[in-house]
Amino acid sequence: MDISKVIDESGEMPGKRAKVWSDGRLNMRLEQRVHERYSSRLEARFFYGNRVYTGKVTDISEGGVFINSEINFPRDYVFDIILLLNKKVVKMSAKVSRRVGNGTTAILGKKMGMGVQLLAPSEEYRQLIDVFKTASC
Repeated sequence: MDISKVIDESGEMPGKRAKVWSDGRLNMRLEQRVHERYSSRLEARFFYGNRVYTGKVTDISEGGVFINSEINFPRDYVFDIILLLNKKVVKMSAKVSRRVGNGTTAILGKKMGMGVQLLAPSEEYRQLIDVFKTASC
């Protein structure tokens, strides 16, 4: 493989993160995130069957959110999520893309929750992301 075709002008490998191990070997892994992430503290409500759960959105991007909660839905599960945005309620469909932790994680006080992909972000959600982008500049 010709590495010069993979490395961009800055000498970086686009879409990859590199770590040099203690023995000098280079470990590359594909960066899965497509959109820039922003920290948030939004309230979320989500549904599993006929039950309603709550959580905090601690990480937000154009394509999805991380919900810090005591419940993890199965990977690829599609569900409705409601975000509470400045006295507005924004409802969207989401799909679980990543799960973090388990029941004992919550007991030990470590981070637990799920990363979800928003299947059809609403206009209100897009406007919220624009606010985060502006604030981070």
